[in-house]
Amino acid sequence: MVAINSDRQSKGRNAMTSMFGAALSLWFLNAAYTSPAAFIMRAFLFLSGSAVLSASVHRTVRHRLGPQDFWDGITEVLADDVAATGTLLLKSADRATAPLDRIVYDRLPASIQRSLPPASVGDTAWFEQVAFWRDSKFIFGRKGTGKSVLMGYESWVIKSTDPEAMLFVLDPHLDAESLWFGGNSELIKAHCYKSIQDFARIFDLVASELDDRKTQGDRRRPLCKIIADEWESIINGFASLPARFPEGDDRHDEAVKLSVYAEKIPAIAAFIQDEGQKFQVECTIGAHGGKTKRSGIDSDILLQMHWIACDDALTMPNTPLLQVVKGEAQKLEANRRRLLPYAGEHQKFAGTAILRCVKSRSKTEPCLKAVGLPWIDFEGAEVMAIAPEPVDAHVADAPQSEEEAWLQENRAKLVEVYRSGTTSLRKLCETFDVARDSRKGRLIADFLQQMRAIDDAELEPDAA
Repeated sequence: MVAINSDRQSKGRNAMTSMFGAALSLWFLNAAYTSPAAFIMRAFLFLSGSAVLSASVHRTVRHRLGPQDFWDGITEVLADDVAATGTLLLKSADRATAPLDRIVYDRLPASIQRSLPPASVGDTAWFEQVAFWRDSKFIFGRKGTGKSVLMGYESWVIKSTDPEAMLFVLDPHLDAESLWFGGNSELIKAHCYKSIQDFARIFDLVASELDDRKTQGDRRRPLCKIIADEWESIINGFASLPARFPEGDDRHDEAVKLSVYAEKIPAIAAFIQDEGQKFQVECTIGAHGGKTKRSGIDSDILLQMHWIACDDALTMPNTPLLQVVKGEAQKLEANRRRLLPYAGEHQKFAGTAILRCVKSRSKTEPCLKAVGLPWIDFEGAEVMAIAPEPVDAHVADAPQSEEEAWLQENRAKLVEVYRSGTTSLRKLCETFDVARDSRKGRLIADFLQQMRAIDDAELEPDAA
């Protein structure tokens, strides 16, 4: 995001005012006497210019303007302001009548269309809306098209604007070079997870949270959101466990139990999309494509989400999302290609995409259009790190033990019993017929500690 230096801008504008006044005065002094009317006109300009110049000299001394400030004034006034005014006029005409792109550009010869900038060159309003980043969305594209950067920016926006949000970032390729929160190591440690066990546990935790919010009718709790990158890798990781640990391996039974999450996680994502919005539970998915067989999510669910198709993702074969654009696909792709000259190093945009926004509770304006992806700079960003719960983000990628699988299967019931008022270890163990000194008892003790940590962090609605 670009910050405007108001002091430099003020100096530049004052410098330009000085230049304007000086130009008027010099023009009068160099003009020859021709007629009374011309003399009166030049006298008027001389007086006006002298008054402007006098005031500008005072401001120039006060602001200590130098030659560079005069040059800044040229770029500010003659470039940025003119461009901004033109963009504003185009947007106003676009909203007051009909899509300007359809009225003007589509009726021009193709050769002229190719030589003119598309109306969407200055369209970054969607990118600046916090509500858009809070909503559920599907971001897809080939490797290197910017989807991971966009998701990293989303994590930064959410934590910057809502420090109390329960935020869970899932990334099977998490490493020291990850861009989550702009690469902030403290935030990555607090909110990012890499192991397959954590993925299963967090989806169960968020599903239980949504169930509880629905049961309580509580729509005022802080945002609870999962941001899951490399979605196909996550799903395939669960599905391949039985093959990785075949019969005869000591971990085969546990691998089979854990593999059900290949179907369970897409079902939870669908549950979040269908029921979560009004209870502030959301999910953003990053993937390479939109094929149902690879994602495990029905295309009808994906079509209910905002989505950003990075680069040429919309043209990938068998993309189910194409059904929603129908006859618009070719036009959208043509408009995206018209943005390509403005994308790349030293250009206006980092990349291009097809943006689709659906009507949502956050009142994000519905649209379907080609857009440029702005350059993202996290320099100087400061956000608060609040861990939703203590967890080791680097647990070994191996199947759970029998006791851990038992805890996973009973976690939702444990949450329900805990929130009904059974908050002591003894009573929880008695409820589940577990000995306190057994391994299951120790796992329940760890669970109890996590729940109390959440309460202490004031992430529960009844916290003081």
